[in-house]
Amino acid sequence: MRLTNNLTEYGLISKAFHWVSAAVLIVQIPLGFYLVELDFSERRLTVENIHVILGLTVLYLTLLRLIYKIFNPTPPLGN
Repeated sequence: MRLTNNLTEYGLISKAFHWVSAAVLIVQIPLGFYLVELDFSERRLTVENIHVILGLTVLYLTLLRLIYKIFNPTPPLGN
């Protein structure tokens, strides 16, 4: 498997961006629902901080992914 994209398939870097983003979002969504039920406490502040850090991680991963996409070809749909 190649590191970068080519005209027929996505490379390892693109796949890693995709799956890391997906994994963080899978953790992020239930964490947000859990926050709704917590009363104000030290535990809530800790969970909120984790939630914010994960959200910023998704933001920066998305920005890096878009920058990476500018410099690499995208395979056509249907392959």
